[in-house]
Amino acid sequence: MTNVIRIPFYGAEIITNGDGSQIALMPVCDALGLDYLAQYRRLKRRPWATMSMMPITGSDGKTRDYVAVSRRTFTMWLATIGTSRARNDHAKRMIVAYQTEAIDTLEYHFHKRETVKPGAVEHQVSARIRQATRQMELCQAARGLIHPEELETRARLILAHGLGGAA
Repeated sequence: MTNVIRIPFYGAEIITNGDGSQIALMPVCDALGLDYLAQYRRLKRRPWATMSMMPITGSDGKTRDYVAVSRRTFTMWLATIGTSRARNDHAKRMIVAYQTEAIDTLEYHFHKRETVKPGAVEHQVSARIRQATRQMELCQAARGLIHPEELETRARLILAHGLGGAA
């Protein structure tokens, strides 16, 4: 049986094999509000898509085979998902979060690579922190005006971007 790693990501999980080279497709589709079977069929038609089966033990103790995609396929697939297909604002924010942060999260988890770009000088990092601080102050001011769940998602995105990682 394959050793699986469950990486928390915006209230969901990215489930990978032991070295992070394969990502379970269904949990990501669920997190993004996408129809899994439609996405699976779509990937089967792509010449660049690499898929395999990954056994995963569920909370009920039963092991099931899940379709997994290579990290390269995962990146390319995420790039093809238009936010206009999102069912609601939350799904749209999740799609953007996965497209902009999921790969960095995987890189950091498996290789402890920082997501601050090489060559970033201290003033660039300081500017990112100042911008995040101002955005968090706006979130604080928006309490009571924006639904708490949406406000939390926005705050997590701001923190993740400001810290150079995923929430």
